[in-house]
Amino acid sequence: MKIRYRPVFLSTAVVILAALAWPGDAVRAQDDGAAAGTLEEVIVTARRREESLMDTPVSIAAFTNADLEARQIINASDIDQAVPNMLYRTNGIQNNNAAVIFVRGIGQRDFIPTKQPGIGVYVDGGYVATSIGSALELLDIESIEVLRGPQGTLFGRNTIGGALLINSVRPHEEFEARIDAGFGELSRQEVRGSVNIPFSENFFGKFSAMHKSRDGYVDTPLTDGDDGLGSHSVTAARAALRWINESVTADLTLDMNNSETDGVPTIIQELRNVGQVAQWNNVVVPATGHLPWTDEYVPPPGQAINYQTDYYPAEAEILSANFTLEWDISDAVTFKTITTWRELEDFGGRDSDYAPIDVHINVDITESEQVTQEFQFSGVAADGRLDWVTGYFYFAEETLNLDAVHFPFFGLLSGSYVENQSTALYGQLTYDVTESLSLTVGVRNTKERLDNIVDDRFQFLNDLFTPGCNDACPQQYPATWAIDPSLGGNFSEVSRRRIDGYQPFPDPPHPNQSRIPLAPNGLTETDKDATEPYLSLAYRFNESIMGYVSYSEGFKGGGFTQRIPPGRVVESFGPESAQVVEVGFKWQGADG
Repeated sequence: MKIRYRPVFLSTAVVILAALAWPGDAVRAQDDGAAAGTLEEVIVTARRREESLMDTPVSIAAFTNADLEARQIINASDIDQAVPNMLYRTNGIQNNNAAVIFVRGIGQRDFIPTKQPGIGVYVDGGYVATSIGSALELLDIESIEVLRGPQGTLFGRNTIGGALLINSVRPHEEFEARIDAGFGELSRQEVRGSVNIPFSENFFGKFSAMHKSRDGYVDTPLTDGDDGLGSHSVTAARAALRWINESVTADLTLDMNNSETDGVPTIIQELRNVGQVAQWNNVVVPATGHLPWTDEYVPPPGQAINYQTDYYPAEAEILSANFTLEWDISDAVTFKTITTWRELEDFGGRDSDYAPIDVHINVDITESEQVTQEFQFSGVAADGRLDWVTGYFYFAEETLNLDAVHFPFFGLLSGSYVENQSTALYGQLTYDVTESLSLTVGVRNTKERLDNIVDDRFQFLNDLFTPGCNDACPQQYPATWAIDPSLGGNFSEVSRRRIDGYQPFPDPPHPNQSRIPLAPNGLTETDKDATEPYLSLAYRFNESIMGYVSYSEGFKGGGFTQRIPPGRVVESFGPESAQVVEVGFKWQGADG
């Protein structure tokens, strides 16, 4: 029997709208149109300003908070269920915290930080740079927009396939509290809560938290206290503050997200040929202390079982902050600044052989810190016929990644320390030639620099067969290699705990034990200076039908070959680019 897991979630929700001892009506009235069964107007920000979805000549899939709840979308990776031409998955091969996102067939599958994603993810206007940590839990989400096609002019590099815009709920002037709770199969439990507090007439706060967990869905019969592989536990919290006056709105948001998984749900479905059967029964089964050619450890055809005796928990901790200030300088000009900071610590691993003995193990540790700063001016001119936006964007990132492969008699560690910096100037304007015809022209110039530091402290091959080592060296698994202790200062407490507590990071090897560098120490760098144009012509046939044709360009940043055998050098590779011509029509019925 082949096991395929489909979550069955039986939920109960309790909504508390508290008005006791608080002025004002705590219940937000339902829109009359929505009550009558018609659709409300959908407002999007695909062109860096709020406008109707129907008036935006871009291919967009947009979802409000009510849409997400109706579809039971509680994780960003669920959004592709409702978006054609989109794939959004977690990287289940090794890291459940990494996102694999494709739009129209363009994206990036590998989660390693030396390769950049092809779909840009933005949370409240702040860029999320790494694939690891992009499998976001949706907490207090106001809307999600999926923009298809290159978005290089307004959103920059790494959007050659499109962009994912996630906008959170902002604090408001009414007191409101809510709790949702649910349970389901595999001991699934979930609770979410939020409270909105108006501290004064112009200062508000909203505080939210959630926790959910469930057991795994792949059986591991040889593991003590087996809860199954693929279990998941997530805790997230968010604090949002808003201050407003007649012309200025300031928002500060702090987010925390911790997730844990008891091993990647990998399995042996069956032994597919005579050679595999012979190796399994003559090597693996005797190593467990059992007789070969018995039924106990022979996977039945198609049965989803993992026979490893230990697994490697995955854990991610993410902290982020976002400060956004919007100033209406005049009726025609608005200034906006978006500052974001994000810190990520991630540990993930898998037993690649799935066997009761340790033959092939992969472990990945990532620590990353990024800062983005954007200044933006926008406005209208020519009696409202011209909409324009221009801005400056700055991005800086530092990432340390350790990618380990371990075999019984040697270990291979290919690590990287990457510094990534990018700046851009951009501008775009839309001019209404007539009441029906509008022309949009945009351009963005980006300067990118990526530096990859090669260091034999975290790029080496280590073995047991070292002359002079004898009994003084650790001869048993897993003490075949370890990270240089001098790197300890570069790791946070969380990662050091992982290094000290989990295989294959035991005590440091004996001084006589060999350590063979994979590549010469040094710096590998790649630069890019790119100009991305955009041109669009849109025509309103009537109130219900709009057509457009557009030309857009975008590029995905270059990177480095981190996973290399001994004797090779770390090489850089150049960016990818895309040029797209798109023709589209939008239709809106009389009922919305």
